[in-house]
Order: sequence, then C-alpha cells, then structure tokens
Amino acid sequence: MPAVRSIKNQYLGVNAHQHSFWHTTNSWNRFHKIHVAHLMIDLRTQLRPLGYTAHLERSLQIEKNGTQLNAIAIYEYPAVSRIITWIELHAANKRRGQSYRAARLRYLQQETVFVDLNYLHETPPTFDRLPDYTLNRPSAHAYHIVIIDPRPTLDDGKAMIYSFDVDARIPTLKIPLNRSDMLPFDFGATYQHTFEHALFGYNVDYTKFPMDFERYSHDDQTRIARRMLAVLKAQRAGGDLENTPCPLEELSLDEALAQIASLTA
Repeated sequence: MPAVRSIKNQYLGVNAHQHSFWHTTNSWNRFHKIHVAHLMIDLRTQLRPLGYTAHLERSLQIEKNGTQLNAIAIYEYPAVSRIITWIELHAANKRRGQSYRAARLRYLQQETVFVDLNYLHETPPTFDRLPDYTLNRPSAHAYHIVIIDPRPTLDDGKAMIYSFDVDARIPTLKIPLNRSDMLPFDFGATYQHTFEHALFGYNVDYTKFPMDFERYSHDDQTRIARRMLAVLKAQRAGGDLENTPCPLEELSLDEALAQIASLTA
C-alpha cells in the first residue's frame, strides 16, 4: 500500500507517530523550537487584554550537544520587570535531573508560577507524584501538564496535574497570573497549529507503526492501532483526510492489528 499522509494531524492530540520519530532520532528540537515560539505568540495575543505579555527566555534545560533551547516567561505589561509565570516544554536527551529541579525550585521560591509540559512518553517525569510511564507503571499516562502555583507560600501553594493518553485531546487549562487573574489557554489548539502549519504531517506515514511501538503501553498501542486503521479505511474509501474526521472502531489490539495487516499487505 502506498504511503498515507496528510497535513492535518490525524490524532486528536499528540501525534504518536511523529513524536516517536523525533525522540528516537534525537530530532525533537525541530519541533521544540517552533512550538515554543508558537506558544509565546498565542500567549502574548491572549494576555495583552489582561495587562500581561510573554517573551522567549533561555530554557532551564541543558542540551547535551549545546543546543540553545527556549522557555516562555509571562510578565505584567508594560512593566516587564518580574516574571509572573514560567513555561517549560520538556526536551529529549537533556541533562535535567537535580540541576533542572534545583532551578525550578528557585523560581518557585520566588513565587513564580511554573508550567511544565511533557509531550514525550519516553521522557521520565521530574515530579515524584507522577508515575513513570517508561517503567510500565499501570497508573502512568504518556503525557502530562503540571501547573504549580507557589502562592501564598511554597508549602501552601497548589500543584495541578493533568495527565492524558495517546489520541486524547491536549487540554485547555487556566494559567495563574497575578492576584485572581487567570488565562484559560487551549494548549491543544496551539499544538495543532504548529503541527499543521510547519507541515510536519508530511513526515508521517500511517501505513507504518511508530518507531519503538512496543515502548507504548498496551492501551496506547491499541489507541494507535485504532487510529491508524481509521485513517487507512478512510483513505481507501476516498475520504478527505484534511477535512473529514476518521471514525474509530472499538476493536481490541489484536483485531486492529489484523485489519491493518490486511489493508497494507
């Protein structure tokens, strides 16, 4: 069967095919740089009416090859003097460990809200309360967003954890700002914008399984197989992958794999 591709992301959220490729080939930075920039632009647009702005800043993460990564800082506008909220998108193959945790703690001790985005299922969490997906923990999820508001004090602050699976929508969450100000932000919409406008869909062939498919949990393997099957059936039926949602079938992993094998033979 010829390759099946589309500009539109066929997953509801994180594209497991593309993320597995980026992680396995150490090319995650291709997405990281563009997506952080898109997040900053969307945040700045939505923050301005509330009296805030956003800027790119140097990430707290250190890449092994010395690559410069960016994070996002939110400031009150027009003062731009003190960081209100800090947003980090996890990078792959980075030296985080204690240095990253220590840097994050310093921000929290300065009463800076910290937003931690992890869209890589093979990147262990840096929060002890989160089960490690890489260790096949039964309660673990592939992706998560953690928002920590250390106010009024670090001991009395709040940690909000939002975990989600393969083929689940990336959530809309409220980002704490100063006082009672909150910004409802659709992280999923910005992700889809990055994926589609950067034409990353051209890299994905839905007739092939993601690289290191076996490293996903059984449930996530099932979700991937169902999504692949839906795309392949829609393509065979002449559907428009760029506009028409592909309906999923409630199949077991073995059933979905058998049908995929039949279609791609």
